[in-house]
Amino acid sequence: MQKNTPDFGTETISRILLRIAPPVMLALLIQALYNVVDSCFVGKFSDDALTALSVVFPMQFLIIAVAVGTGVGVNTYMARKYALRRTREADAAAGTVLGLYYKLQNFFFIPLFGLQTCIVPLLSYNCAAQKYARCRETVHKSPLISTSLMLVGAACFILLPGALIGIFSRSVEVLAIGRIAFPAIGASFPSAAFSLIMPTFFQAIGCGGRSLAVTLTRQIFSLLPVFWLLSLIGLNYTWLAFSVAETAAGASATSCTADS
Repeated sequence: MQKNTPDFGTETISRILLRIAPPVMLALLIQALYNVVDSCFVGKFSDDALTALSVVFPMQFLIIAVAVGTGVGVNTYMARKYALRRTREADAAAGTVLGLYYKLQNFFFIPLFGLQTCIVPLLSYNCAAQKYARCRETVHKSPLISTSLMLVGAACFILLPGALIGIFSRSVEVLAIGRIAFPAIGASFPSAAFSLIMPTFFQAIGCGGRSLAVTLTRQIFSLLPVFWLLSLIGLNYTWLAFSVAETAAGASATSCTADS
């Protein structure tokens, strides 16, 4: 074994994660910067152009996800334009806000996806070697690392919504909606850390059905219906759907873990 290659079976879990995760996180972050830089430039000229970039961005991310081979980030972009029952101007502004959120959240979610990529081989190796204590240690420590990262993201979205939106747009409508949307969505980040990491655990030990169940609970069975129902009350309430979905997915993951 080469000197710089971590030993999944004997080296401490924390050291392995800290060695192999940062390069993957950095590579994915660099990919995400392409669209962010474009948005910063275009947003100075036209909100319509900024909205267009928001529409293009999921396509770009999909290509990146396929190239990397993880596919774990694709689910995040499934609920962008659903159930916004407002005027034409408010609808466009809400779409812009949602697009800006997905651009900015990448700085916190993509490192999390990088961590997921590193956890899978670590868990698979130790599970196959029947080193279950190391598997449990990985499952316990990984959410702590991811939650620490997501708490930073939550603080940014809750405390600095105007500053974050101002990087891209000066639209009064966009700022007004974003100051409500960003804190509401940002509050879901700590829960997201758990609901995103746990499917990786099931995938690594060969329980693909449970991994799929948690992912579908998060993106399909919870987010979309709740998003639609809250939209009937008002636009400001729809953003709470993210927290509801992450909490439901976390509860689903806990239930599946208990069965394991």
